[in-house]
Amino acid sequence: MFSRTTIAVILLSSALSFGQLAFTVSGGYSNAQATSNVGGQFPFYTSAFRFPKQGEYVDGDLAVPIRQAPFPLLLGAGISWTGHVHSSDPFTPLNSLYNNSPTYTLNMHSQFNQYAFEARAAAPIYFAGSSDSNGLYIMPRIGVGGLYYYYHGHHLSGIDHFPVIQNGHSGGDAFLVRPALEIGYTWRRISFGVEGSSMFAWGKFAPFGGNERELRAGGFVSYRF
Repeated sequence: MFSRTTIAVILLSSALSFGQLAFTVSGGYSNAQATSNVGGQFPFYTSAFRFPKQGEYVDGDLAVPIRQAPFPLLLGAGISWTGHVHSSDPFTPLNSLYNNSPTYTLNMHSQFNQYAFEARAAAPIYFAGSSDSNGLYIMPRIGVGGLYYYYHGHHLSGIDHFPVIQNGHSGGDAFLVRPALEIGYTWRRISFGVEGSSMFAWGKFAPFGGNERELRAGGFVSYRF
């Protein structure tokens, strides 16, 4: 029986000998939604931890074709980083006991970073007939793996009815599934185009609940060695 390492080396050596190892870099817009976009409430004030929805992503993918498959099939792995930042300037009463208290502006900042590691499978459909021909193609892809996240943010609390900015942070891991679709053009060894994906993750995204969904839209460029 071959070990996993031996099988991986055989696949990599085969891909290199036929010049088919593909490396892809992509990036673009990311929108994330947690189970709850606001963390727990605090005394006197309701400006709690805020989940930053808007952000960007960078992704790297390495894949090899499986020639023995009955249809075009790519197997590989990917790693990606996603960063979300949120800032707000709420007008806050100086003292919550008085309706006519003067107000002032506070700067609230939160940051949410994610690192995903995925095993991926893709099935390209080439309109020109094969990957060796120039032309358009579409490629459905599925990724399964793990995700690590780190959150740091401000929340507004109350001490003796006066607002106080406090820092909070959390981190953890989750299991993810990411279906995706590429639409691109192949020219010789280079491919480029647009992509979109939707990720579903299950873990403990404290203090925002146990689930997360992320939508991505961006562009990519790929090179076959």
